[in-house]
Amino acid sequence: MHPGEPVVLEKVREYFTNLFFNNRRYDLGLVGRYKINKRLHSVPGFVPSEEQVLTIDDIISTIGYLMVLEQEKVILTILTVLQIEG
Repeated sequence: MHPGEPVVLEKVREYFTNLFFNNRRYDLGLVGRYKINKRLHSVPGFVPSEEQVLTIDDIISTIGYLMVLEQEKVILTILTVLQIEG
């Protein structure tokens, strides 16, 4: 994939797979896996893994985790505004 070249879906899939799911190019190691499992354990549906590369479940759970963080941020903002006005 180079600038100016047409995007081919198969090449995008191959690039993405090699970038994150190939243990020869991307290795979380034991500490990285521990940290991911620890951070995502509270996300509903997350199943801790021993894989040292990212899994589809890791990515889906990370998106869920970010959504929860954003919701909490909105709630805190609303509470702050209500305290200032009240």
